[in-house]
Amino acid sequence: LPSNFSFLRKDRPMDNGHGGCGILVSTNIKYKLIEFSNLVFPIHKIEAIWIHLVEPNIYLCCFYRSEQFCPVDTFLDYMTECMMKLSSKKIIWVGDVNIDQNDISSMSYRK
Repeated sequence: LPSNFSFLRKDRPMDNGHGGCGILVSTNIKYKLIEFSNLVFPIHKIEAIWIHLVEPNIYLCCFYRSEQFCPVDTFLDYMTECMMKLSSKKIIWVGDVNIDQNDISSMSYRK
């Protein structure tokens, strides 16, 4: 890891050495780690880390949705609630939703 970067990570709950996500941030960038602790539904199955980039005032979410660990409905509800809480803010989502768009008949694709 370069010395002029910080690695922010969110490990999968009940970690077995797999899962989680992270953001590599330059130490030259001002940011704040954001916690969404007061969401309506339990977030123990959500692998996501949020930061607020102070300048240019953008919220960034890095996420990973495991097919075995987090149902599509739970993940979509999480995204919806976060966007509602930050409704007037600029948001960038970066990650892996793990949905096979070539199989839209699959129950795991539909909400």
